[in-house]
Amino acid sequence: MQGDWADWSAGSNGVAGTLFKVYAGTGQGNGTPFITINRGALKGVSIWYPNQNPASITPYPFAISINSDVVVQDVALINPYQGILAYSAAKHVISKVFGSPLYTGIQVDEQYDISQQEDVRFSPDYWSASQLPGMPVLGGPHAAWMRANGAAERLFRADGEACMNVFISGYNIGVYGQLGVNGAPAASFYNSSVSNCATAYLDAAGGGNTGMEFTLCTLDGDAAVDRRPACKE
Repeated sequence: MQGDWADWSAGSNGVAGTLFKVYAGTGQGNGTPFITINRGALKGVSIWYPNQNPASITPYPFAISINSDVVVQDVALINPYQGILAYSAAKHVISKVFGSPLYTGIQVDEQYDISQQEDVRFSPDYWSASQLPGMPVLGGPHAAWMRANGAAERLFRADGEACMNVFISGYNIGVYGQLGVNGAPAASFYNSSVSNCATAYLDAAGGGNTGMEFTLCTLDGDAAVDRRPACKE
């Protein structure tokens, strides 16, 4: 499925191109995702939750759920409570995705083959830049909520998640390595940056099978790296 795409993130005129308005799932954090893709692709859309209140954040299901051999490209996640769920999603590609996912940006688990993220940009500022009705001001209450509660990347069992040019700012946890039912994450980040987070990288997976790798990366927060004994959320 392909929309009429324009990358509005660098401009000042707000959202351009195909826009999905999502109303379903209010208060249902574990509900059915808005879009589910199995061996297909989603390209060139913005996803917006008009009823999300920046001063009183409400749970919603994931905006996008992907399985194996899926591409998500040129997608703006304007203000979903949860962005992309990659569960049992071998060989996925997440490319040129930006926005302000509030609680979770991308969550990966049960991933047993090399997959890729490139040019992923998450921060509270994109919702403010959307110019959509009800948008919060820069640094508004949504930003404080994300800084206290949100995680941009939640990585559970992930065998070879290759992440390049990932830029994260303004979350409680930038990259969160967690112990899944069947193991821990083995992911690499290259030429990436995590800034203005309470914890830039939180390792709660006990080191994992091969662990996490950061090359040419900036990890900046109240704590840059926090390693804890293996635990499940």
